[in-house]
Amino acid sequence: MRESSREYLATGKCIILDTTAMLAGIQNIIPPPLYTTSQAVEEVKDAENKEKLKIAVETGRINVKDPVENKIRETTRLAGKYRVEEKLSHTDISIAALALELEGKCTPIVFTDDYALQYLLAKIGVQFKPLRTKGIKTKQQSK
Repeated sequence: MRESSREYLATGKCIILDTTAMLAGIQNIIPPPLYTTSQAVEEVKDAENKEKLKIAVETGRINVKDPVENKIRETTRLAGKYRVEEKLSHTDISIAALALELEGKCTPIVFTDDYALQYLLAKIGVQFKPLRTKGIKTKQQSK
């Protein structure tokens, strides 16, 4: 996985981590910059992972960035359009909204095992990478 992480940086891609990705320790494998939202950070509850995450944030490995309100509204609207709104948490919406917000600066790839989030990302054209699952079948799945 380390070789592919260099590929992400060289091609202008940016990595967004959901809670599952942070709990899996992806932030310790892929070099920065990495992104997540404060809602995803708040979902990390156990002391060990909280401490590891705190260090990753303090050392600049992970940038905690909340999407602007209009991207959250847009993402919520799209989730309704694709009939997955009720399956997505506020954190999932924030992760997808952050991906939409970062699209102008880089090509976002969301690391997540959440099938509903993967489905929404595929529908809105955002790449994703499953971690411990096969993920849904789509062209948006990053290799």
